[in-house]
Amino acid sequence: MSDTLVFIPAWNEEANLAAVIDGLKATIPDADVLVVDDGSTDRTADVAREHGAVVHSLGSNRGLRVGIAAGYRWALDHSYAYCGRVDADGQHPAGELAPRRFGTAVLRRAMKLALGRPFGDATSGLYAVNAAALPLLAETFTSGAPEVEALLRVSNAGLTLVEVPVTMAPRASGESKLRGSKAIKLVLTVAGTLVAAQFVRSRRK
Repeated sequence: MSDTLVFIPAWNEEANLAAVIDGLKATIPDADVLVVDDGSTDRTADVAREHGAVVHSLGSNRGLRVGIAAGYRWALDHSYAYCGRVDADGQHPAGELAPRRFGTAVLRRAMKLALGRPFGDATSGLYAVNAAALPLLAETFTSGAPEVEALLRVSNAGLTLVEVPVTMAPRASGESKLRGSKAIKLVLTVAGTLVAAQFVRSRRK
């Protein structure tokens, strides 16, 4: 068994998953690959196994916040030293670039308040952590933005948090599951929560 696990939360991503897994295996051949199948009704699980990934099935569609925690929990329970997460679907389609730019700008400012430092993209699905962070991230997330909540958990625990630039490819096929007004509403809700949390924290000092 490798000391590194990369997991992919996936729900009905049979069209994109093969390329994601193959890319991981080509880039990090020594890493184990896990697909957390969130109750898919297509061939997501079959495609994952056909391309050499282990599949952890949640049985039913339980949502991203549960799927992400399940991946970190798997890494913790199997004593991996390092764990990474990537999205199954790649980058958002071109039509979503404007809402995403708006959302990223709002969250960037809110994250700066919450973390006390600039943070470029709090909603990225690309992460890598060491074993020290696994217990923090293996518990089910409670907010609608588990990526943001993960950053706050790591920061609040006093662990080092570093953002590095990456190249994101366009989504290969299908549609984003978080689009348009739904995405904007989530961004505003999360940003409001971050600002409120920082206000409460400052009042306690």
